[in-house]
Amino acid sequence: MAPDTEMDDVAGRSVVRSVFALLRELREETGPVGVSTLARRTGLPKSTVQRLLVQMAAEGAVERVGRAWTMGRSLGQPGPGSRSLSGLRYLTRPRLRRIAMSTGASTFLLVGDGAGPVTLDQVSGSMVDPAIPPEWQMRAAAHPASAAALALTVGGTAVERGAVVPEYECLATVFPLASGDAGLLSATLPRGSGIDRLANTLDRVAETINAEAGRLASDGW
Repeated sequence: MAPDTEMDDVAGRSVVRSVFALLRELREETGPVGVSTLARRTGLPKSTVQRLLVQMAAEGAVERVGRAWTMGRSLGQPGPGSRSLSGLRYLTRPRLRRIAMSTGASTFLLVGDGAGPVTLDQVSGSMVDPAIPPEWQMRAAAHPASAAALALTVGGTAVERGAVVPEYECLATVFPLASGDAGLLSATLPRGSGIDRLANTLDRVAETINAEAGRLASDGW
């Protein structure tokens, strides 16, 4: 097995163990549990717990209740909180793909609250080095110095140039979610490729997703 493949395999097993550790803790509780409590019980960093919970919610495994988390109604029948994230990803995925295909940028869907941004979905672009795994790209998109984190701070569009990965620049825009949290769209390109030209595109797509997500919410999603 090649060294990079071995590293990916080890990382994958670590993620699986972390997910099951969180599920065990949530299954033993009768009510919602906060991120800080889960981090203390599992020994995982709070940022890792938050990231995994958001991604698990999109698959219906867990459900968000305010600032805390609980098991989904079942893995096959997610509760309202997980359905909303799943619906958001469903609305966003084809648009992320179209932007990536037309511009060569890697594109991302994130959600954010007081704990910072968490990447929910990603589409790799042709201008981004294919040797950079999607999981690494997702982590970079949610880095504390990322454009998404800056967008959460300013409440609008933000650009980051080389602060996270020196060879790349990133742009992100923020839009409101029915849950009260923030949704974010982000794109990254090699530095000097003109990331700013994607600002209008991301803004238009964010407005469309916000409107369609509102309709899903009114229908019970």
